[in-house]
Amino acid sequence: MSTPKYILMMLCSYIAAADILLCGVTGEEGPDPAVPVHTIGASLGVARMDLRDEYVSPYTYGGALFATRLAYRRLAQETRHEIVLKFFTGTIASDVQRRDVREKGGSLSYVFRRPLHCRKTGQKGFEAFIGVGVSSTVVDTDVSTPKDVTWAGAIDESWQWSHALEMHLAGEYVFGERQTVSVAACAPMYRNESRPSPGHWYSPRNREVSDNFWNAAARGSNEFIWDEFSASFEVEYRGRVTERADVTCSYAFLYGSSVTPLPMGMSMNIFFAGIDVRL
Repeated sequence: MSTPKYILMMLCSYIAAADILLCGVTGEEGPDPAVPVHTIGASLGVARMDLRDEYVSPYTYGGALFATRLAYRRLAQETRHEIVLKFFTGTIASDVQRRDVREKGGSLSYVFRRPLHCRKTGQKGFEAFIGVGVSSTVVDTDVSTPKDVTWAGAIDESWQWSHALEMHLAGEYVFGERQTVSVAACAPMYRNESRPSPGHWYSPRNREVSDNFWNAAARGSNEFIWDEFSASFEVEYRGRVTERADVTCSYAFLYGSSVTPLPMGMSMNIFFAGIDVRL
């Protein structure tokens, strides 16, 4: 069986099993009693990134990045659907080794959640959710050496492009006049991860990616959570400002790692502020 068909079968069975399990947990069947709410949101933010990728340097680089986020949500009493697009860009630096390092990347994700118990529409209090998701996340690192450091002005490139099947846990607390604080955690159970091949520019694979970066999305290696650990955690505050609009503020922490072709570890602290509008 080919890898794409295998991944698709895993995803379908994963979501179906979660849906069957959670229907039993909630003890409810049939259509949602509340009318679903559809929202779109946009946020701007700043991220602190720390990266140590031994493929391009043995030292840790860090710095501030500009970040944006777009989101669509469908909220019902028993189901939550969310599609999120994120993008970030900026430069990072090291106090030990002077290089011009530019980072850019982003992610596209879909998450399906169901509550562990049903809170009535408009009711205050805490509600817990469990869910599954799929995502595609890419981080591209372009490195160049200033000519006053070396006359050749050497350049290099590294990347991590990961397509993942994820497990999600979340909690939501409603209080005050339509105010909400939520927490969410996510970890990929399986991922197909693309990294540079050994050999730098001598590798035909790396030259293909340099000519067209979309080539980095394919020909990755299959990994499970026990092979390499990655995770994310987010806290969000949401407050109603009009009948159709909410303001949002959030903090997220992300961690990712890889050992191919050489060890790589990355962490990001991201702060977002934005607005959500009901359709």
